Amino acid sequence: MQAEGQPRPLRDHRLLRDWAVVAGVMVVMTTGAALWANAVFTGVDAWWVSSDFWLPVPLAHYVVEGAGPFMYDARSTYLALPGMPLVLAPAVALTRALGLTESYPMQIRHPSAYLVLGPYTTLLSTVAVLEARRLATALGVVRRRLALQVAVTAVPLVAVVTFWGHVEDALALAGLLAALRLTAAGEHRRAAIAIGLAVLFKQWALMGLPIVVFQAPVERRIRTLLEALALPAAFAVICLAAAFAPTVDALLLSPSFPNKGGHRQLWIGSGVRRVPAAPLRALPIVIAALLGWRARAVAAPLLLVSAVAVAAATRLLVEPVVHSYYLAPAAALAIVVSFARHRRGLAPLITALLAALAHIMFAVHPSPVVWWSVFVAVLALMLRDPLVELGRGLSRATAPPVPSPR
Repeated sequence: MQAEGQPRPLRDHRLLRDWAVVAGVMVVMTTGAALWANAVFTGVDAWWVSSDFWLPVPLAHYVVEGAGPFMYDARSTYLALPGMPLVLAPAVALTRALGLTESYPMQIRHPSAYLVLGPYTTLLSTVAVLEARRLATALGVVRRRLALQVAVTAVPLVAVVTFWGHVEDALALAGLLAALRLTAAGEHRRAAIAIGLAVLFKQWALMGLPIVVFQAPVERRIRTLLEALALPAAFAVICLAAAFAPTVDALLLSPSFPNKGGHRQLWIGSGVRRVPAAPLRALPIVIAALLGWRARAVAAPLLLVSAVAVAAATRLLVEPVVHSYYLAPAAALAIVVSFARHRRGLAPLITALLAALAHIMFAVHPSPVVWWSVFVAVLALMLRDPLVELGRGLSRATAPPVPSPR
């Protein structure tokens, strides 16, 4: 039901058609790259599937066997809540019935289970593209919506899914985008459920929670908070009760390893091999809470999306070691904001190109000072539209009321 006082949403008659085209291309491209990229570019007779792709699969086996609460006993180094193992379970049950092979814990050249799991999870990941378009439509975008879908697919989604195999990050992004859209429409209960589902896939989605809560009416905020946290909290409690120590290790105490790719922060020495979990990781959530509180009385959906984009970007500045898939939420939201602010012109294309450049930078490893100097500059340019919108919106939120003429 449309909330009272909210504008009627724009219609998007080509939503599913365009999504089907983009999703089909994404599935074919990702599966084709996995099967043939190594043979074509390196001459190696082995499929190209990220080792991270297989991390939630052992946990899904626990679900299939009816031992889901004990899934973190699998010790697979999967460090997120159980959303991904749960959605993987039907496909894993099929691969078990067919006797297909997996590339975990030992790497094998041709893991036949990927022929089922790869297309299935890639198709699921494209829900993020669908939600990006629906959010953009809610922000008033009526032209170039297919171009927006292509931009979100070609930049953040390819990095997250095709290269890293982190489908759980794409599904968390889809939940976050849906929550922002529903919040803008005044559908606070559905928004709370959407952000709860996002957190169930990846904990970083908590940065969207303050926006969802503070945009609800004052008398409903506690209820909205409880509705959002109910599902992830329930699954966390069940797993903690069944296997306390491994669940705590996976969800709360996961360390970072500077020597395993990625880029370490400047305050981490080159000789450090392991960085314990630190409270600094919660800073993006704190920033989102502060921005959400400041904007609580402003009915400006574009401001809310911009606030989450900036909060998501701060994660790249506080994580001990950063990888390219950390950039996906900020990049996707920046692209959506750019399309919403610029109905014509090349600004959205420039934002997408800057996001692509930021992703590509993770493949090079010059001096950390040089890398971080250039990366922060590119990141700031990519976020120029969210930053401008955030500055203008917060200034309106804090401006004193204009006295009425006598």
